[in-house]
Amino acid sequence: MLSVIVSLAGLTAPGQKGVCKVGSINFRCPSPKYYPEVKINDPKIRLFKYRDGEDKVYFFMADSESSAEPTVLTKLVPGWNESFEWEPEKNPLVMDLNTKYKFDLVAVFGLSDKRLIEIKTFAFAVNDKKFILGYISDWSEDPAANRAVFRAGTGISDNASACNEVVTALNSVTHEFKERDQGCTLTTLGPAN
Repeated sequence: MLSVIVSLAGLTAPGQKGVCKVGSINFRCPSPKYYPEVKINDPKIRLFKYRDGEDKVYFFMADSESSAEPTVLTKLVPGWNESFEWEPEKNPLVMDLNTKYKFDLVAVFGLSDKRLIEIKTFAFAVNDKKFILGYISDWSEDPAANRAVFRAGTGISDNASACNEVVTALNSVTHEFKERDQGCTLTTLGPAN
């Protein structure tokens, strides 16, 4: 009798092989179960869409040489053809990343006729590697509520799942922690330091 042994541990969705190369940096890919990759034609940016629950969020990895500007990022999201007004966010709310590595945070709100989005980018410099990790959250409600939040310009929330992807991808480069999967914590949700 012939036995066939198949190891499922290394299987991932087509195109997601466990390692995501962005520019010259290798990151651990997000789980395709929760964050399947959105196919784009830019070797310096990788985009993944969250698909569990009601959250509308995209996680991205970018080379520091890429144009990870808000207008460029939103054009990568399928179906987002509208123009956005942009406003830097005052006091963005960010969960604790639990890392010793410093980062530069940029958070902006984008407003269109249909959407209120928030883009958070975390720029890291680790040894000789510079890269950007971040996420796009769609907080859209009705147009009047969207405009009110946009005008106020202050942080409204954070996305735990996307924040967890940021720290897991960071750890895949730094190897700061033994465990592969990392998570942000909600000790207090407040403005980033």
